[in-house]
Amino acid sequence: MTGVQTCALPIWLFREAALANVTLLQQMNSALASKSDHTMPLEFFRDLLHEHFAEAEAERQIDTALNWGRSGDILTYQPNNDRLSLYTPAPPADSEEVEV
Repeated sequence: MTGVQTCALPIWLFREAALANVTLLQQMNSALASKSDHTMPLEFFRDLLHEHFAEAEAERQIDTALNWGRSGDILTYQPNNDRLSLYTPAPPADSEEVEV
């Protein structure tokens, strides 16, 4: 057999593991949950990371957090306005009422 085998984790398991072990995702999730509109500028977290890390490392951590946050249904990122928001699941397609 050639190639790389992968094992896909259920999203809920990835989410739990990420929030339990990744400090930046914990901070993002907590900050977003505390806001009334559940959004905030990504620049807030960039500024925090730039206080402790070089720019390239801070951006690497932001990119990783965004990718993992989206993969784990933790947050969403809107690049047009550089804002984060808590992930909100879409209502199921079959949730529409049907007249009888």
